[in-house]
Amino acid sequence: MIQIYDALHKRIAAIDMMDDLKIEKTLSSGDKELSFSYPKNGAAIAALAAENYIRTKEDEYVLKEIETGATKNKYVAKLNIEELEQQEFTYGFASETQTARACLEFAFEGTGWTVGTCTITKRRTVDIEDTCTAWDVLQDVLKTYMCECSIDSIRKVIHLYEHIGTDRGAYFMEGLNLRKLTVKSNTYDFYTRIYPIGKDGITPEIMIGVPYIDNHQYTDKIVPKIWKDERYTITENLIEDARAKLETASRPYTAYTADVADLAAQSEEYGLLDYDIGDTVWIVSKTENTRAKQRIVKMTEYPKDPQKNTCELSSVVKTFEQIQTETQEKTLSDAVSVSESRTKRILRGGYWTTEEVQAAITSSEEKIATSVQAIRTESRDMASAAEEAAKLYTDDANNKTVEQMTNEYQTMIEQTSIDLNISIRSMEETVTAQGEDLESFKQENETYFHYTDDGLEIGKKQDGGVMPFSTMLSNTRLEFRQNGSPVAYIQYDKLHILNVEAVRQWSVGAAEDGGYFDFISTQYGMGVKWREAQEEEPATANTLRLQTKIRKAAARPAVYQQLIDDSGVFRMEVAADGK
Repeated sequence: MIQIYDALHKRIAAIDMMDDLKIEKTLSSGDKELSFSYPKNGAAIAALAAENYIRTKEDEYVLKEIETGATKNKYVAKLNIEELEQQEFTYGFASETQTARACLEFAFEGTGWTVGTCTITKRRTVDIEDTCTAWDVLQDVLKTYMCECSIDSIRKVIHLYEHIGTDRGAYFMEGLNLRKLTVKSNTYDFYTRIYPIGKDGITPEIMIGVPYIDNHQYTDKIVPKIWKDERYTITENLIEDARAKLETASRPYTAYTADVADLAAQSEEYGLLDYDIGDTVWIVSKTENTRAKQRIVKMTEYPKDPQKNTCELSSVVKTFEQIQTETQEKTLSDAVSVSESRTKRILRGGYWTTEEVQAAITSSEEKIATSVQAIRTESRDMASAAEEAAKLYTDDANNKTVEQMTNEYQTMIEQTSIDLNISIRSMEETVTAQGEDLESFKQENETYFHYTDDGLEIGKKQDGGVMPFSTMLSNTRLEFRQNGSPVAYIQYDKLHILNVEAVRQWSVGAAEDGGYFDFISTQYGMGVKWREAQEEEPATANTLRLQTKIRKAAARPAVYQQLIDDSGVFRMEVAADGK
């Protein structure tokens, strides 16, 4: 049964008599699609209007397409991600060297969507130059971080994993649950050597000695590919992702479309054969001479007729249609230089955490290493130019021998080498000094400031990391802590405190109320005295003399006498002057 809601999310109908109910799931995007047929004379036909909402037990969809027929209408609904599609970034979106969670939380602000489970810890840069939505940002995150997502459209939560699904030991076998198998293979995006290029021309050469990475798992043939992406500023990240791309691209892409009988959905006896999107299963087909272990990258389910279920399987996440259309890599060569003056939504680091300090040190080392590489390249160019000039000079000179010219230019090359070594040593000393400064800043910062899930705690740590007295500032209140436990806090317009000690006087009231009640410590205990509010007058000679007398009188201690009521319940103290 499915529930129908109107545009205001008010439940208006429930349908159970639909035909051809079908749910399509796609692993690469996490998206889903729902379709079905419904009689034209059905009781709920009026509720099936475009842009109304359809809810199943697992998800909520938006009705997008209606096709009328002679006796039945066909309906197609898309997963409800309206808030993500409505969150538009007119001038683009950028998240610089952040975790996937931080990037998406930044993009989802104000949409009502949140990030749930996230097992991705690496930091990457997402940079979208054109107008985009929060949904586009999610899809870019899935590609950039090479991860997969599960979408809870009812609770509006996105879960991120390196891989969705499990290996349950399920298998599709001819004669059992595999009725038909179609195999498609291509090498549209096939290469065995990748030349990764990051920002400012960084390449793997500074770390592995060559500017490329090879993978010959399928063939020894060299098929090169240049991959340029200026979002990468750290060489280790560039190498890591290049190897991951090459692991998939260095073998032909093969997709299997399987017509499967879902026996597990029909009987508990076949529970071992249960499967879902992202799962790894065995495919065994004598007809196609195939025995392979592949992942389910696309599923078409018929909840009312599991016999019609189909799956598309592959060793990579993309479907066959995506591979055919994506024959070229997206180039981002101008990503950094465009529109700094425009209001692109950009996420940058706001404060130094431990991870960011380490990232800053690593980034500095990378920039120095890149500069050293450039100097070495310049040195080689200078040496080549010197040798070429020497050859030309031998043809024109009559008074010098080739040996003399070679010695002169050899001296020039040696001097250049000495200068180069001095420059490298100077850069190494700079890197060391920067590392020491950052480490000192990190230690000092951690001594006085502690960032937690509750907020910012300020205080000086002693041995063992304990703060005897500290303050905790969060979005809702300001706490005063003693040995880690709150003893007082201010929340909104109220002060909450366990104990109050007033040395002289405690007043309650306001001038606009006519005066104050003063709680005063006396020899009999605590006394209560009413004090009227006095209006201030312009200071004249007479008023100044009067104020002086009043101050002198106030300086004399007041004499109190004890008054006890007949019942002995209420005690009040009155000054000698009767006030």
